[in-house]
Amino acid sequence: DTIDLHSGMTFEAVDMTAKAEYTYVIGLITTNEGEEDYLNQVDAARAWALAQGIFVDFVCDCVPGDANGDGRVNVCDAVYTISYVFKGGPAPTPYATCSGDGNGDCSCNVGDAVYTISYVFKGGPPPVDCDTWLTGCGDLHK
Repeated sequence: DTIDLHSGMTFEAVDMTAKAEYTYVIGLITTNEGEEDYLNQVDAARAWALAQGIFVDFVCDCVPGDANGDGRVNVCDAVYTISYVFKGGPAPTPYATCSGDGNGDCSCNVGDAVYTISYVFKGGPPPVDCDTWLTGCGDLHK
């Protein structure tokens, strides 16, 4: 179904052509269940939009490989990942997969710890950047 809306909002300058068709999707997400519930709802909304073929402008607010969320990728992230994978430690933060997935394979596992150790101590390739992670893995809050 098509709904004819007569207004739209953008955060960037856009040249809009008269009589052109534009698609707007606005998601309103609320919760009283905490941050994890909120992030799960954001994931669901993004997945729905992508399934509809709607472009979703993702904001990169994740540092792949920065498992402990301190803004740096170092050996502490490898230890954090190992604790999460093998000892049931806390999930990488702020996003369990993106934050823990330094090698960009769309999962957080021991391979990411090895990748981080190689990067830190052996001059291996750096963790993927957020844009690369989004392109390959799609859902930021996976």
